[in-house]
Amino acid sequence: MRCDKSTMTEIQEAFASESTLTNRTVNNFLQILLMELIGQILSECYQQEVKQATDVKESMSQNDRQILYYIAGYIVRSLRKNTNRIHQTDEGVLAALDKMQSDGTTELSTYASWFNQVNRGGLKRPSDTLVDLVCAMEIVVRGKVSFDNLSSTSLLVSPLKEAILESTAVKHYADQIFRGCKFDNSFQVEKDRISIFDNSRICCG
Repeated sequence: MRCDKSTMTEIQEAFASESTLTNRTVNNFLQILLMELIGQILSECYQQEVKQATDVKESMSQNDRQILYYIAGYIVRSLRKNTNRIHQTDEGVLAALDKMQSDGTTELSTYASWFNQVNRGGLKRPSDTLVDLVCAMEIVVRGKVSFDNLSSTSLLVSPLKEAILESTAVKHYADQIFRGCKFDNSFQVEKDRISIFDNSRICCG
């Protein structure tokens, strides 16, 4: 957010005429005020987008949320398998994977019926945060893809990846998973997770 020079000059003169402060002090105050205002606006936009995503998630059908719970479990399984295959020892990556997985019953375990039905022992039970993250990614896909009017480019993975990475709600839940996890290439972990989601989402229709 920027004000043109003439507007800033008028504001400075208005403040200066009502106080004994120097122009430099007034200018510094206005810069701080603008930064605070920008921060408040961005925070409100952030919270509003997360709330909208939550509202859409709550409106999903029981069947949809069961499938997304399964996909979340599949993501954990695939990432675990990949880290074992390449002998991954990055503590940050392993810590993030721990946050994606749950060993017990969680609030969203009520959507685990399809997960339990198709599980043959290899799937990992996802954490509620990962399920919420997968739901946020699904919302992005639904906003970008018209399933009633599919074309040869509708399910191209690269544009979907980019849209998912830019989603505020996705960033919100991803931050909860990655917060406190120190590793060299968090962006690559994020891309791997999104690739698995896109591929499994296409397979599930």
